Amino acid sequence: MDSSKGIIPPESEAPEACDNGQGAPLNSRDFDLWSSEDFIRAIDNLYDQKGDVYNIDLLLARVLNDQQKAHAYLRAKAHADIPKTLQVMSRLGPSAINHLMILYDTKPEALNLLKTLSLILTPSNTCIGEKQSMSEVNDEVCQHAPFIDYYLTVAALLLQRYDFDFHDFEPLLTIIVHQRRAPSLLPPLHAKYGVQLEKFLSTLIDSLLKNAYLDARQLLSVINILQGLYLSAATFCTDVFVSGQFQSTALRHFFDNDEVTLAILTLMGTACLDEIAKKYIAENCADELRRSLTVDNLECKAATTLVMLKALDFAKLKGPAAVDMAGALAQGFGRNGGITYDGLAIEGLAYLSLKMPVKTYLSCEPRLLNQLVAYLKMEEVPSSMYYGVLVIFGNVSDSLSLQTREQAMMQKLKAQVSYKSADEKDNIGSWNGKTVAEFCSEWIIDKGLIGVVIVHVKKFGVQTMGPRLQLLRIIYNVTRERGAVSSSVKQGCVVFLLESLAISSLPAELRIMALRSLARILTVMDPSLVFQKYSALNALPLLFEMVPHPDSTGSEVVEKMDTYESLLALTNLATLAESDTICHKISTTPEYWIKIENLLLDPVVSLQRSTIELLSNFMATSLHLAAKFFNFDNPKSVRNFGVLVKLLDLDDRQSQLGVAAIFANIACSVPFIAQELAQQPELVQNALRVFSEQCEDRELRRRLIVLFDALVSSNPSSIALAGNKQMLFSSLERARKFEAGTSSDYLVAIDNMLAVKL
Repeated sequence: MDSSKGIIPPESEAPEACDNGQGAPLNSRDFDLWSSEDFIRAIDNLYDQKGDVYNIDLLLARVLNDQQKAHAYLRAKAHADIPKTLQVMSRLGPSAINHLMILYDTKPEALNLLKTLSLILTPSNTCIGEKQSMSEVNDEVCQHAPFIDYYLTVAALLLQRYDFDFHDFEPLLTIIVHQRRAPSLLPPLHAKYGVQLEKFLSTLIDSLLKNAYLDARQLLSVINILQGLYLSAATFCTDVFVSGQFQSTALRHFFDNDEVTLAILTLMGTACLDEIAKKYIAENCADELRRSLTVDNLECKAATTLVMLKALDFAKLKGPAAVDMAGALAQGFGRNGGITYDGLAIEGLAYLSLKMPVKTYLSCEPRLLNQLVAYLKMEEVPSSMYYGVLVIFGNVSDSLSLQTREQAMMQKLKAQVSYKSADEKDNIGSWNGKTVAEFCSEWIIDKGLIGVVIVHVKKFGVQTMGPRLQLLRIIYNVTRERGAVSSSVKQGCVVFLLESLAISSLPAELRIMALRSLARILTVMDPSLVFQKYSALNALPLLFEMVPHPDSTGSEVVEKMDTYESLLALTNLATLAESDTICHKISTTPEYWIKIENLLLDPVVSLQRSTIELLSNFMATSLHLAAKFFNFDNPKSVRNFGVLVKLLDLDDRQSQLGVAAIFANIACSVPFIAQELAQQPELVQNALRVFSEQCEDRELRRRLIVLFDALVSSNPSSIALAGNKQMLFSSLERARKFEAGTSSDYLVAIDNMLAVKL
């Protein structure tokens, strides 16, 4: 029976008014025409699996919420035959669990439901106590087997909603342990009954290991327990794992068959999460691991490689050995090993791809890379595999050039005392910015992986934080290459970055990567192409996040280059149609403006220059910033004006040109400000000195010509100008010689000024 549909009363009995031509109601309005008897008849047919199909989920919602008589009838039926009710509800899928909880909504009723779950999960509905041995239990097939996962979901929900005694769960736990179905229920049980659960499991594990001497299936049950509980109770699991009883039993059965071998190896890989277990494996299991590499089963070989990677000192793994291990994992990938093998191989390659020689190897394996790309494009892939593939792409696309100079120096010093072989050092040299760019272009950009993963993340929402973080790494790596930025934007990376940066729990390291990516994109791209559907104001607080506050003690994460690129990105926003709004936001937000003021005096030339350029560009299109420098009734503005005047003397030519442009633009565009500027002796004197001393600099000369033309035109009677008349005229005469032979407006302006009587 289709889980999305259900049953209605036979057509001859159904109300004529609700017949929609197909004999089935499609929506709530159709059910409005049903009587209580119709709903009751539908419930009977649902239990008996008779009649035509219709929307069962809606039917149950109407019965439980709107139909008092039918609700009572369904509740009575549910309590009279709990096993049947569980079967009926399980066929409807997860959506029916809430309906089930309503039918058993008191603690005694819920306890009956829990006890029934234990009974029906017992093979042939026979209690374990009536069996001759536990092996008989494992041999039988429970008639409810198709619904076990559903039943365990119900049990987990009961565990969450009610405070039962731990012994109420013991029968169910005993059954699912022997059926190796326990992992999903063990973590929530441990969270609620930690000590009691560990005591119960200790006794059960002891019994299983005694029986496991002759029956490896009992060992598999123990492994299943530890596998499910390791993340929640590492100390307890490690105590069992390193115990003599478990180890002797595991060694006895290690190579009985592929199932046992793979189970033990998988547990060893998980156990490496705990340092004690990891050390035990490294010191005591080398022979078994070496032998495991010789078995024919590809999954066992992959699992062995993974254990060796986790248990041994990864830092000491030499380049050639790492490449050999990667090659062994890649050999069976996407072939006969199946998805289990591929999952193990992906996890192993995720570790190995941290090694430079392995990056080089993987970038030259198109068959493997195509298989990895195919997994990312599949509709349904185990989440751990999907995440692992992204880790591989994130590692391989990571460039050495991303290091700061300080980091590069430290890396060089470490390399001198490291265990790297000559071969590995050569491989590191071959993995450079060019090869990284080629890999990113061919395997990330051209394959459309950014867009593919964005769709995946949006589809699965909160379940995909891991893939989201890895994609942020990949976007960061890809956007380091200027030529890849445009394609990344087309695949939707900007919106993805903005959405990710809105997540408060985003790890600091990934946040700075996302901020750098955004700044890089807005530095390289025309912002009008980026912000077509939303406002650039969304990016403003993010870009300023990488501009240091004057009161901060300094950040180990934000570097000078981050601030520099953020300033360039902010400057580019001045080209947008909404630049006036952006400028107003910057000038009226104290947190932003104090950072700008601080950077005007920054000792790092590139930062000071970029800040001046930002102000110059915004002031050319908006007057909001003018009040911050040219409001002579405001002490703060007067102070900023004084700073700007002094900056005309900067040694850095580009910064000097930027300051001159600020004065020239504001003077010729706002006459009343020009009048005020003409009365500022410090500005007139500084500008004249620069004009005189650097008159041969064409760009600087012409900007100062524009400035003085505006000052003279707006206020020819200025005392400041009159007091420096001789120097002004001599500088203008000199400038005229440089401009002679041209018909430029600058020559006209010079002649006009020389004709004025100051």
